[in-house]
Amino acid sequence: MIESRSAISFYWVGKDALKLVLTAFVAKLMVLVSMTSC
Repeated sequence: MIESRSAISFYWVGKDALKLVLTAFVAKLMVLVSMTSC
């Protein structure tokens, strides 16, 4: 029971971390595009 719970929580944390990394990457990309276009 404890192992499955920790695995599920680890999976959710990993998903959140991936989402954060993707958002940061997209934001950096947008900044770069806006800087080059100006």
